[in-house]
Amino acid sequence: MQSDKISLENVNTFAQVLNNESVPEHLKQIVGYISGWIARKMVSVLKCEVCIKSLFTSKKLWFHKLISIKDMGGLCYSTESVFTVCLKSEYILKAYIKENGLYFTRNEDIVIVKNRILKSFVDSNIFSELNDHAIAQTPTLNHRMLLLKAVIEKYVNVRLHSEHKNNPELNKKSKRQKRNKLNLFEGH
Repeated sequence: MQSDKISLENVNTFAQVLNNESVPEHLKQIVGYISGWIARKMVSVLKCEVCIKSLFTSKKLWFHKLISIKDMGGLCYSTESVFTVCLKSEYILKAYIKENGLYFTRNEDIVIVKNRILKSFVDSNIFSELNDHAIAQTPTLNHRMLLLKAVIEKYVNVRLHSEHKNNPELNKKSKRQKRNKLNLFEGH
């Protein structure tokens, strides 16, 4: 679908801007756009209707300005909870990069960041609309916690994909890839 392709390109473009962005208002609008995209992508993974409803809102919130501008019919308005998770994830990602000066070349770094983000929500009231829903579940299958982890996972993956795609040091082609291209185009 054309709108899916365009929204994915927009997410990648805006994620690139986040790497250099220092103006908090623009950063929040971009994170709001990405949070809408994440909410939309989560629908295909989730099977619980209550959890799906907790991802979307019908009213436009202050962080939906960019979605309103770029919308061609396929974008969604995420709830304040999804936006909060994405925004806090962004701040923790940037802080970790500043602190360690690296671009997540090891899987351990990614796990550390995801755990830091998850820890930051321990005593929060995120996804409060799922409180009644979570009471009926066992602690290990708590939908509220699983939804929080899924949103964090998706956001970190989007940001790291953008970071690695645009960093020449991390985007080196292997010798096999280079030789394969040389062999393919040798006679042309």
